[in-house]
Parts: sequence; structure tokens; C-alpha cells
Amino acid sequence: MASGVLPMQSRISRPPLVGRSSAVPQTLSRRIFASSATVRKTRSAATIFTDVSVPLGNWSAYLKPTGPVSIAIAGTNVPGFEGNLTVVPASGEASNSGGLFSWVKDAWEKFNNFDKSVITNAPPIDISKTYPLFSQSLSCAGPPAFDASVRADANVNAHADISLGLAAVGTIVPPELTEFGAFVGLDADIRGSVSLVGNAAGRADSGQLTLYQATLPTLEFPGLLTIGPSFKILGQATANVDVGVNLKVDLSYTVSGAKIIYPPIPDTKSKGIFIPGNAPLKLSVTGNVASTSVATAQLNPRIDLAVNALGGLAKATVLVNIDSHSTVRLNLNAAGNAGGSIETPTGGTKGGASASVDGCVTAGAALNANVGADAKFFNLFDRSTSVSLYAKDWELFQKCFAAQTGKRSTAADRATSKRADLSFVCPSWRSSSLVTVV
Repeated sequence: MASGVLPMQSRISRPPLVGRSSAVPQTLSRRIFASSATVRKTRSAATIFTDVSVPLGNWSAYLKPTGPVSIAIAGTNVPGFEGNLTVVPASGEASNSGGLFSWVKDAWEKFNNFDKSVITNAPPIDISKTYPLFSQSLSCAGPPAFDASVRADANVNAHADISLGLAAVGTIVPPELTEFGAFVGLDADIRGSVSLVGNAAGRADSGQLTLYQATLPTLEFPGLLTIGPSFKILGQATANVDVGVNLKVDLSYTVSGAKIIYPPIPDTKSKGIFIPGNAPLKLSVTGNVASTSVATAQLNPRIDLAVNALGGLAKATVLVNIDSHSTVRLNLNAAGNAGGSIETPTGGTKGGASASVDGCVTAGAALNANVGADAKFFNLFDRSTSVSLYAKDWELFQKCFAAQTGKRSTAADRATSKRADLSFVCPSWRSSSLVTVV
């Protein structure tokens, strides 16, 4: 062992002890030792406490007497696969592609092959709740006087099983990680919808709201590497409405057998099955009112992995993001009478739907899954390192009713030109004339 002083606060908790099984495992031996018959390939038990505290730029003074001090880390939160922490000395083999470079790949293969029955033993996440996104009420003078309002809510029923793992390779002296991999396993059933109900005219944007957040078990190797995971559900609704509306869009999907690695490294690939839901769109609007309304709903489950390396020397959050959203557009004329309905997904009609609404209704949906980061982490990844896991856009509904003729004039157009600073204004119609469209 080279003599010298480590550039950190270090101590060994007890004298090293050579155990009964002192031989270094062959899979680890080839990573640690160079091909030399003079090396005694035995292992000792010791506990090392580290506190990396030397300012950057001062490490060169310690490299000459000590040489690099290498580390290799692997771990998971899956029961029965607790992982391990290994601190190894530097060697020629430990720095080339035949040595420690394969550490992350080996850890990924083990994580990727875990039996699902083991993974689901981890505490699951279950949610069943309705969350308000925005709400506003108005008192309208009339005559006769009446109340107008608009409200958006997100309904979430979700079950998720999440497993986590990590592997890293680097040096304590100097402090740097040269290889890193964060692993996420996910099976989830997300049953969500966003509803918009109102009889006021104007614009609204809830902004992205954190509807639900849960902290997951931390993966921690004190002083070296810590991952603090959390699971969130984000929601958002935006609307530019000029007609009385009662809208419900489905944002459901399932995720099966997803295994995700970040950042991507050669010869590894994330996988998973993403299946969008097919619940029908529901829409009712005011009859005999022109409209160019647009409404968008979004539910966004996200797994955040807050990574802290070498005592805070490098920090970043890895984001596993699943974005489910839908947009509904109305292009209606001031014509038609109350009565009738249509149903998705076939677009078949009931009663006199074409006489109820004059114009077109379109609705589209999308499901996108990706993983990225919010900051640079050594030279391993940064904000531009993004990996797409799944991407699909599809049409929920599209249908035109009767003919589109005449100039369209909407209450929202008139309202925004008069009061651009007001979110909603009293309408020129009454909610009693709502008719079912979809």
C-alpha cells in the first residue's frame, strides 16, 4: 500500500481482519489486480468513514504520494438484492475497458434480470383521489342575475411498483466518477382523467401542479454516493373557452416491465411496454353559440432521482417522465338546436346530434415517456442527455356537424378585447342550453 495522506477526513473503525473466506472473488479480482504473481489476492474487513473536503485544484498535491484511490459501487432497493460497496486500489487493469468499465454493465444485467415477484415485494404506491386544478366563480347582473363559474379537476387512480438500483466507478483521489448508471424498474396502472365544467368565458392555466408526492427508500453510500428518489404526479389544465362546456378527457395507460438505465452506455438498452387507455371522450356544449374554444389536460407521473456524489462535489436530478395529455378543439357556428349526442370511439350518433351543433369537434391525445437530467454531472451527462422511451400521438375524435357558414363571433373574443387582464367574464348564454356532443 502506498504511503501518504488521503485528502479527506478518513479513519478505519477497527483493525483490518482477514476472514475465513479471504480469497478475492474471481469476478472482482480481474477488476482490481493487474496480472502479477507478486500481488497477494486476499481481502480484509474494514469500515471507512469519508468526508471529502479538499477544495478543487488542491488534489494534485496528494496524487504523487498516494496515487489514485478507486471506488466501485453497486446497490438496489429490491428486497434480497441489497447490493454492495467496494473500494479498490488503482491498477492498470482498473482503468481500461476490460476492467472496471464493465462494472455498470454487470450491475445493469443483474438488475434487468430480477424476477418480477421479487420486485413487487417493494412497498407499492396506491392513489385514489380527486385534485382541484383551478376554480373561479362570478356573479352576473343579468337580467335576471345569475352565477357563472368554471372549474377543472383531476381524478387519479394509480398503482405503481418501483425498483431502483445504481452502479458507479471512479476515484476518491482525485474526486471524480468516470462511470455511472441509475436503474429504474416500473410497473404501473394509471387511471386518470381531467374534467372541465363551466359557463363563464375567458382563459385559464393552472400551471404545472404537484398533485401527489411520495419519498422512496434512499440508496446511500455515506460520503461517496447518495440517491434520494421520489415519485410525483403532476397535473395541468389550460382552457380558452367561449361557450358553456362540460368536458371529461381520459388520460389512462399502463406500463409493464419497464427497465430503464440512465445515462445510456454502449450495449445497454432500456425497455418496457406502454399501453394507452381507450376510455371515451365526454363533451357537452351550449347549443346555438359560436365557439373556437380549446382545452388541454395533462397528467404527468414522474420519478425523480436526486444524485449527490462525493460529499456534494456533483449534484443532479435524473427525471423519469411520463407525459399523458389531450387537447380538445371546438369550431362551432351560432346555429342548431338543443338535443342529441354522439359517442366515441366510433363517432356514431344518437338522436339529432347534427341539429344540435353546427361545426366541428376534434380531440387528440399523446403519451410520451423519456428520461433526462436537470444539471451536469461530472462529464457523464447533462441537461441535453435525454432518452426517449415511448412516443405516440393519436386521434381521439373528429367529426363535423351540418355546414359551417357565416362569420363566427364568440363571447370570449369580445371579452378578451375589452378586459384582457381578466381571466373570466360573464357569458352571453345560459348553462341551461348545454347539449351533449360526445
